[in-house]
This record gives sequence, structure tokens and C-alpha cells, in this order.
Amino acid sequence: MGKNFIIEELAKGKQVEEILKKKNISSPYVSDLAQDIYVQLLEKDYALIEGLYERGELLYFVHKMITNNIFSVTSPYYRKYEDFRRRSDDLKE
Repeated sequence: MGKNFIIEELAKGKQVEEILKKKNISSPYVSDLAQDIYVQLLEKDYALIEGLYERGELLYFVHKMITNNIFSVTSPYYRKYEDFRRRSDDLKE
């Protein structure tokens, strides 16, 4: 089973979106975060994704990716959305 197939199945099942819903993320960019997670998974090495999937660890890995993206100020998600939102709010004041 290939990496692209595995990620496609995750996307069809909206599993990243379900994890975000369960984590109760309150950002206006939740759907963007989900798409970013899929892109980040596609950028990972195929052996990593296939290995995680075969060991049943892929969803745990996705949970960690989401947590890191939300809470790390150096994450792609934070830099792209939250930092922009914060700076925009500063300009409004």
C-alpha cells in the first residue's frame, strides 16, 4: 500500500477533521489546518508514512502533528494563520 493511497484514505474518511473536532480547536482556520496536515503528510517520506500505518501509529502521529502545529510558534500553521491573525488584530487597535 502506498503513501498516497494511505493519505487519500485518511482524507476520504475526514479523519484529520474528526481529530480536530474531538480536540475542540477554536480557530477560524480549522479547515485550513486540516488541509495543511494533509499536505505535510504528503511531504513526509513514504517509508515513514507506510511504517506508521502498518504499525497502527499513523493517527497518533497525526494527533502529534496537530498539537505541534497549534501550539508551536515555529510551526507552518502558526506562522501562516495565527501569527497573521494576531498581527492583524494588533493593526485594528
